[in-house]
Amino acid sequence: MQHFHAGNLHQIKDAPPGAWATVHASDAVTISELARRGFHLVDMSGEVWTMHRAG
Repeated sequence: MQHFHAGNLHQIKDAPPGAWATVHASDAVTISELARRGFHLVDMSGEVWTMHRAG
């Protein structure tokens, strides 16, 4: 599982199908980019959210 943020947005496109990601709940830009690249929210509890890319 990789944690994504503004500093590594360029790595999102290289995430393989079935990849898991975490992102800070207040980071709307990164959440948006993850969603644009096929990730969907799995867990929104707490400050760090979990997303999964369909595979």
